[in-house]
Amino acid sequence: YIRASAEDESGTPVWALVPTDQSAVRRDPDWSGFGQRTSASGSTLFDSARVHPLGVFPLNQTVSQQQSFVQLYHLATLAGIVREVLDEAIAINIERPPRRQAFGDHTLDVVGSLYVSYVTTQSLLRTSAEVLEAANDRFLSRGDTTSYQLLSVYTIAAQVEVIETTLAATTRLFDAAGASLASTERALDRHWRNA
Repeated sequence: YIRASAEDESGTPVWALVPTDQSAVRRDPDWSGFGQRTSASGSTLFDSARVHPLGVFPLNQTVSQQQSFVQLYHLATLAGIVREVLDEAIAINIERPPRRQAFGDHTLDVVGSLYVSYVTTQSLLRTSAEVLEAANDRFLSRGDTTSYQLLSVYTIAAQVEVIETTLAATTRLFDAAGASLASTERALDRHWRNA
């Protein structure tokens, strides 16, 4: 699915969730950057594309949680990358030949550092998500949109730390073992590129 902004028959702004498995939706892989191919994968052309009635949502111009929600999605992706980096570091050291000590002091330092990075990104993500949930509750129960202003502060602040922590963790992974980690077969650089 692709979420697109649109106007309904009466000219009211809406969000439309458009299924991409129809011939009326053409996705061109014209994005030339590296990294996450699905978050910025190119142009999309809609030619009389069908949208299920349940896939249309009003776009309330006075409520500003949409951008924060999108940023939370990206924060979740980054937190997932850190988790994968931690798992890779542990697996790399478990796979080491038995004649070598798998978890020496240096390796424990690296794995410990990556674990702290994982807990940090998860905590910031969870806090931002809880603020989003509270803001949604206040809006739905009282029509109060002021909580969304606080939400944007949380998500922007979380971005600062989560992005830096993730990039540092994807680099720190290479300290988990020797030069063999640079092997193209392992493709460990994908974590940095995705982040």
